[in-house]
Amino acid sequence: MAIAFDTSLDGTTNASFSYTCTGSNGLLIAWVRGGVGEADNKSATYNSVAMTKLGYGVQPTDRSITVFYLLGPATGAHTLAFSGGTINRTGAASYTGVRQSAQPEAGPTNTTASSGSSFTESVTVATSNSWLIGMMSCVNGTASAGANTTARVNSNSTCSVDTNGAQATGSRSMTLNSTLSDSYLGIIASFAPVTATTNSNMLMLM
Repeated sequence: MAIAFDTSLDGTTNASFSYTCTGSNGLLIAWVRGGVGEADNKSATYNSVAMTKLGYGVQPTDRSITVFYLLGPATGAHTLAFSGGTINRTGAASYTGVRQSAQPEAGPTNTTASSGSSFTESVTVATSNSWLIGMMSCVNGTASAGANTTARVNSNSTCSVDTNGAQATGSRSMTLNSTLSDSYLGIIASFAPVTATTNSNMLMLM
């Protein structure tokens, strides 16, 4: 079963909002942007189930971002809620066809950059047909997706991102562009698909 994009939502400045997941073998990715020094204090729940912290970091000069994930989120409309300090921006994206254990299969990587009109971050994929999924952000300019990158949410240049396709094993990268020479933060990981199974009880007819 291949990974597929489900849906996404810009939470804008809301600390909680209704989010709808559909499909089977789901993955929910959510992020929250707050003040400097608050990244490790943040928590998130979906349908009152605690989400796991994928990573967090301080973007140079003015903000922190924390990224969460949840395997097998409840389908249907439920509340996605963030807590802990200042809530400046929020967003989420969900996927189907994701293996429900031993995730992420590689990463996460947590990288910052302090200048340039683009920012590239890499993960070494171990499982064929995985997707790179996470968050990338710039501070001052207008963000846009670069090579091998699809932006599902662009909330004031903080973006839910993925590769929108299966990745071969080895080092794979994503790129975020900015209209200015900018400061960047990226937190991405590789998530593996559901592994196809075979029926060991099948009989070969001679």
